[in-house]
Amino acid sequence: MHLYIHIPFCIKKCLYCDFLSVSYDKEKVSLYVKSLLNDIRLSAKSLQNDNGSKITINTIYIGGGTPGTLTPDEITAVMNCIYDYFTVSENAEITVEVNPCTVTKEKLAAYKNASINRISMGVQSFNDKTLKTLGRVHDALTAVKAYKMIRNAGFENVNLDLISCVPGDGGFENNMTANDPAISEIENYGNADPAKKFAIAERLVSEGRINSFYDSLNLMAFLAPEHISVYQLIIEEGTPFYTLYGNGSDLLPDEDGQADIYMKTSDFLKKRGYDHYEISNFSKPGYASRHNTAYWLQHDYIGCGLGASGTVYIKDENDHLCAANRYRKISEIPEYINILSGAELPETEQKTLEISENLTKSDLISEHIMLAMRMRPGFSPEKFEKLYGDDDDSVRQKLRENIRILEKYMPEFINFDGDYYSFTEKGFLVSNTILSELI
Repeated sequence: MHLYIHIPFCIKKCLYCDFLSVSYDKEKVSLYVKSLLNDIRLSAKSLQNDNGSKITINTIYIGGGTPGTLTPDEITAVMNCIYDYFTVSENAEITVEVNPCTVTKEKLAAYKNASINRISMGVQSFNDKTLKTLGRVHDALTAVKAYKMIRNAGFENVNLDLISCVPGDGGFENNMTANDPAISEIENYGNADPAKKFAIAERLVSEGRINSFYDSLNLMAFLAPEHISVYQLIIEEGTPFYTLYGNGSDLLPDEDGQADIYMKTSDFLKKRGYDHYEISNFSKPGYASRHNTAYWLQHDYIGCGLGASGTVYIKDENDHLCAANRYRKISEIPEYINILSGAELPETEQKTLEISENLTKSDLISEHIMLAMRMRPGFSPEKFEKLYGDDDDSVRQKLRENIRILEKYMPEFINFDGDYYSFTEKGFLVSNTILSELI
């Protein structure tokens, strides 16, 4: 089982963001945390084992919003509650998301003391102009200094986020290292000691040398986090960006331009030791996100907090997946706080928090293929049969029909190595179109 905790508060909502978040308010945060603790307790009790023992949690992800807005005492209270009502596995991956401007030595010490062992920080760019375009509240130097604090605090599993295709970000122009022998160390990724790397990084951003997406990517790889997530900017309806620019067709690179940046990003990071293991995610060996991978492999997960989702899968007598229940917590914070603010609530109150749907085996099969194709190594018919069985004519028929769809795009967009169907790098670019055809 895996656990997601949603902290919806942000210092300021970014212009491109369509996630469920609200403005930071100290009093509201305090009320929310108290309600969240009840949510965690009730969720744990509703899912405890038949003998009354605690459910074991293998990964925890505290996302948002900006969980880094919580005080050390608040994050400690959340983690203590989790440990009180769940059994957390000894080698659990426990992640908290932070914004560079929320990182402090005190909070990092609290994370360590609370057994949090992975940090995910939204850098998005090391160029101040690009950060302003995105509506970020931090500047580039703050991001470098925050990463330095994270490393100095002893965290050895760090993800950094980056956004490509931002209007005016210069794409793959190389401004940082061109004709500057004084900073040739930037190309010597493995040999510079950490203190020297941070000194170089701080000088580069202070001097305004990071002037393109490529420069930001180059500097990020130089800083060598274990994991890098690179997302192409999408202007979603309902965001301030959409109000300002519409769908962005006149601002964003065209399809060929986006494809070029995507391919070059993948090639660049793979040459520097990162495995392109999912459409938007790259990791050093052994550092793929275990929590997100659990989603993609259709493992059970619990969601606690405003708008959080969870899924519990159901197996038949042959240990094959046959159905699932998926829920989403209510998304209005006053209602969430009101329902869960009591110190002792009957467990039946838990039902008032969930929008619930029952997924059929057919639903799960389509989802399985789609999720598997997002990852490396891809979709395995053999593993599919072990998970869903091969004694049902409708299952076999659905498998054959979906394989025919995948094979239609071979070899340019999809590869088959005898065991796995997987997207080529070019295929990743059109993955949404291909996956939308699956039945």
